[in-house]
Order: sequence, then C-alpha cells, then structure tokens
Amino acid sequence: MENPAVRIQNLNVYYGNEQVLFNINLSVPRNSVYAILGPSGCGKSTLLRTINRLIELRPEARVEGKVEIMGIDVYRELPPRTSGTASWDGFPNAKPVASPFDI
Repeated sequence: MENPAVRIQNLNVYYGNEQVLFNINLSVPRNSVYAILGPSGCGKSTLLRTINRLIELRPEARVEGKVEIMGIDVYRELPPRTSGTASWDGFPNAKPVASPFDI
C-alpha cells in the first residue's frame, strides 16, 4: 500500500519482561475508517496506546518495531513523551465535568 495513514511493522510491546503484543503488522489507508475488534485482554488498548505514544507514560513499557503516522516514524523522528501535559501535543488535557445525569 502506497502512503498509508498508519503503518505498523513488526511491532512488539513489553511490560517489563512480559511481551503483550507479538509481531503486529498493519496498514491503514488514508481517508478510511478502521475498527480494532477482539475479546477483552487481547491488546486492543495497548495497540492504540502504542500508536499514540501514551505507552511511553508507563516506565516499564518497551516498544520494538516501527509505527508510522502519515509517513513519520513516531518513535524515531519525534522527541520522547515525558509527561501527560498539554505541552507535548498542543492539546489540553480533558477535565471531568459533572452533568445532572451523573448523580
């Protein structure tokens, strides 16, 4: 596939010594919608955290392989994520707001 929006190659993710994602390969074409489906505990959330680099907020996590978004290798071409603050990505953190239906 030429110029995909997201390209993942040989992705392996570890929490400490435990491997939780095994050799993931995925290409998502531009201008498309994809769903990640699977049973509880199969790695869907870990995959999404790895794509958007939230995995870096867990000190015991380690990522091997390549994750490209719009042709940019997010683990080799962008600075490391060191906190969950807005300064890293330019977006403010969501603040919880109670609604009358939450009570």
